[in-house]
Amino acid sequence: MASETQIRMNFQNALRRAQEIEDIGNKLLSLAQDETNQCLLELGKGWSGYAHDAMCVKTDRLQDEAISIANKLKRTADTIRKIAKVIYDTEMKNLQIAMEREKRS
Repeated sequence: MASETQIRMNFQNALRRAQEIEDIGNKLLSLAQDETNQCLLELGKGWSGYAHDAMCVKTDRLQDEAISIANKLKRTADTIRKIAKVIYDTEMKNLQIAMEREKRS
């Protein structure tokens, strides 16, 4: 059985990893929204007609995919936090039960 210190460390590590995943999602979201629009503006200055329209459609599709992935990363981070909390609470409860049993023995 894990010690209280190990349980706390595992929980903190899971939270840290979840934050890293969320940060990646936030960066991707920012890139997808801000940088893609800026890039489109710059590229669009010299293009017109069919080529411009095709580029806009493709860029919009890529932007939507990047936003979707970013949101999935953020939801994954939330799920990791929730699962880590359930595991933490369960392990701490089990540790408490084991310590009470040990006292009775």
